Order: sequence, then C-alpha cells, then structure tokens
Amino acid sequence: SSDLAGILVGLVIRFAPGGVGPRPAEGHGLGGDDHAGAAVLPGVIVVAIISLVGGASLGPEAPLVTILGGLAALVATRMGLPAKAKVALSAAGVSSMIAAIFGSPMSSAILFLEAIPFSGRALYRRVFPALIAACVGYAVFEVAGVEMAQTAYPAAGRADALTLVATILIAAVAAAFGLAFVQLFNRIDVGLRRFDGNPVMKAAWGGLAIGVVEIGRAH
Repeated sequence: SSDLAGILVGLVIRFAPGGVGPRPAEGHGLGGDDHAGAAVLPGVIVVAIISLVGGASLGPEAPLVTILGGLAALVATRMGLPAKAKVALSAAGVSSMIAAIFGSPMSSAILFLEAIPFSGRALYRRVFPALIAACVGYAVFEVAGVEMAQTAYPAAGRADALTLVATILIAAVAAAFGLAFVQLFNRIDVGLRRFDGNPVMKAAWGGLAIGVVEIGRAH
C-alpha cells in the first residue's frame, strides 16, 4: 500500500497545478520570501491525505505548516499587506497548531522566544499575535474535544548527583545525534535532487522504502 501511495503522490507532484510547494529542506514554505503560494494548497492537501493514509509515519505537521504558509500568503496578498505580514500570519497559524499538539498555548510562546532571532519591538510584534493564535487554536480544540496532546509523563523521582550527570551526558549525546541527522538529511536531499525530473519514480521508491521499514518494525 505504501508503494501505491508513493506512486499516487508522485503523480500529484507531477501533474498538480502549482506543484506541492517547497522541499522539506527549504522549510515547507515558511519564512522569508519563499512562502508556499495559494496555488500549491490543493496539491499539498491531496499529497498529505494520500501519504498519511498510505502509511507515512511522519505525521501531519509538515503539510500543515505548508498549508498554513500558503493560507498566510493568500490572506496577506488579498489584504494588500507587506511581505513581512506573511511571516507574522504564518507564525500565528503554526502557533495554533503547536498549542493543539502540545496541549498548551504557552508551548508556542516558549518556542518563539527560543527560535525567533528578533529583539525589542520586533519580538513583541511577532510573539503576541502568535500567542493569541495559540490560545484561540487551543480553545477550539478543547471545545471540539479533539485530543492531540501527548504529554502524559510519569512522575519524576527525586534528582540526585548521578541523575544530574546522566542528564548532561544524555543531552550531549542527543545533541551529537541531532547534528549528525541534520548533516545526513542535507546530504540525502542533495543526492535526491537528481531524480527531480521523474517525481513518480522518486515518490514510488520513497513509498517502497517506507513499506520496507514498516515490515521490519512489524517483525
């Protein structure tokens, strides 16, 4: 089923008007002047449905970010807003999604305070709209009774010196693995660009790879 889904995804990429937006390595169309336009939204939505139903286990976050970026670009264009407004609107949409996933509006505020390289008034102009959107998104999901948050953690025991040392070592190893993953991801992305001329075959091989991984997990 995953290989069939890959073929269908490739066909959508090949024939959908406007394509399906930027590559994952290009930020899913969020930020700067490379926003995913409204023309790619139908293709992104169809590809997301096919790939998720077909067995892709990466979750809906990536297509949601692209869809939100496209909607932000559409709204900003229709309202005659400047290019910077696309960033603010995209950030607000993503914040509402983050609040729903993590079950707290404050998660969006913490994320933006850590990630956005702005200070002073520029910071507040971006954090406040994002935080308001996060509160609204969280409230909508609460009223609708949709459970997306995965935050049920076991109670932590009393910390001691050994726990502190272990935490530091685990964090260092995790950081090293994270950096290695980023390098590997970029190399794979560059290597796969040579197959961009045949998206059907490229997506079919991707679906086959997902199927092999799922078979391995099942056994």
